[in-house]
Amino acid sequence: GYFNLTDEYGIKEQYDMVMALGIAAGIEALKDANIPLVMQYKKMKGGKTMIPAGFALPEEMQEETGVIITSLWPNAETLIDELEKYHYEKLFLKPYEEFEKIYYYLMEKIGDREIKEELTEWFFKAKSRKRTDLDTYKFDRSFVANYCPLGSAHLAQIIKAKGPNTLVSSACASTTLAMGIAEDWIRVGRCKRVLVIGGENATSPRQGQWIGSGFLSLGAATIKKRVSEGAKPFDEDRNGTILGAGAVGLVIEDQASAAKRGMNGQAEILGTHIANSAYHTYNIDVPHMASEMKKFITKVERQTGLTKQDYADKLLFMSHETYTPARGGSADAEVTALETTFSEYLPKIVISNTKGFTGHTLGAAIEDVVLIKALQKRKAPPIANLKKIPPHFRKLNFSGQEKIDSEYGLHLSAGFGSHFAFVFVKRVEENPVKGNVVYHRWLRKITGSQMPELKVIDNTLCVVAGDQATGTIVPEKVKSDRIKPDTEKTDTPDPGRTPVLAAAGAGSSSVLESSAIPIAKVKQIIAEQTGYAADMLEDDLDLEADLGIDTVKQVE
Repeated sequence: GYFNLTDEYGIKEQYDMVMALGIAAGIEALKDANIPLVMQYKKMKGGKTMIPAGFALPEEMQEETGVIITSLWPNAETLIDELEKYHYEKLFLKPYEEFEKIYYYLMEKIGDREIKEELTEWFFKAKSRKRTDLDTYKFDRSFVANYCPLGSAHLAQIIKAKGPNTLVSSACASTTLAMGIAEDWIRVGRCKRVLVIGGENATSPRQGQWIGSGFLSLGAATIKKRVSEGAKPFDEDRNGTILGAGAVGLVIEDQASAAKRGMNGQAEILGTHIANSAYHTYNIDVPHMASEMKKFITKVERQTGLTKQDYADKLLFMSHETYTPARGGSADAEVTALETTFSEYLPKIVISNTKGFTGHTLGAAIEDVVLIKALQKRKAPPIANLKKIPPHFRKLNFSGQEKIDSEYGLHLSAGFGSHFAFVFVKRVEENPVKGNVVYHRWLRKITGSQMPELKVIDNTLCVVAGDQATGTIVPEKVKSDRIKPDTEKTDTPDPGRTPVLAAAGAGSSSVLESSAIPIAKVKQIIAEQTGYAADMLEDDLDLEADLGIDTVKQVE
């Protein structure tokens, strides 16, 4: 599908597509958690002028918020794209120029009509392979930054999350594993909340050729032409997975911190477990996974006082099942683990699955979010295209279209390299925003306004001052590399203006005046490039020190 971080989220910078998807999911997760971004202000030199510096987390949250991003192939899109452009020019465009010269030369010298026709056919076949979507190759100066998997750092920079920050890649167990790391960070006091985000784009035209071929070569991907014949979780005729792409975002937070703003979350994490079977790159060590699940559930029950008799009929199991072939596949491994752990209680547990609808989204585990939402909404996805249930699966309680009564959720995720992780959660009835006195008192505190107003700007939840009693005025424009209102989108600047910006890069008003360039015009150009309102720009501002425009951007 089509996705553009600038068009949909007002973020001007261009990142690797996988990282961009994760960033977007993080912004959506903050919105869903009712954590709005607040306009930040920057003091100019002299300390008298304050100009807006973009929306970011409330200041009290910035130091205590961490970010983890997960992905299997975090930056393959950038590498493949750059190599494709380079080799296309080197191995096609340049030889094509020579072919063209040879063709026209031969057409002048050869008189034989038959040979001319053969040459023409050859030439136009070569010409038909010429692509119009690739310009003359120019090395992307952002290549290093985009090839490095910095999505968590990019999101942190956008929202000013200054806590711990990293990439986690444990194959298809990555997102669930990251939830365990987030829990650890919070428990040991590294931070009070963690944004866990994940992105994957394995089915793109560029990555799909390689990753899809890789799964086919392993015998792990379906070769069926109809989706209904290929996407068959738990079915007797399951014959291989279908790859998918997508993004995921969760906010994991210390309970006390959420309570301070009148919120209580959507689920409570009762336990996480991270392990590796040290077994095989592609296959699952079924007995080990089963024993680890039993050990994990026993630990959770001991810590919480729960018993299977009390919760089994209120448990939703979110399956990892990838509908790979039956022998040693995901379905058998999961069912064996459930049988080992829950034995006679197994028929009471509701089993759901997302991959029959989304494909396998790999390092961006959509299941972790769907599990929380299924508990919250009291409705779980059914099993897609389940026609022939194997005899040893017939005792299982597969989810359907009806409402569920589940209060607890369990997710198993497994990945290449013998990685696996578990998470066990309890449903929480989320506090509403409407009529929430504590939440609205908190909004007044972080805005300094007696009438704060929640707004969705470029798909991002923001809070703005709804009055002018405190002297805080909400600006019409905000930085374009943060969040910019839809009404303030500007057209692409005329390339002819670039030299003017280069002159402005000197940061000296005397240079500008001696060049007879009106200050107002320069301000307008800077406003279009940065998103600052022109009337907020003082004449003596320094482009780098005051406005944060580095020297490379000044030249551009």
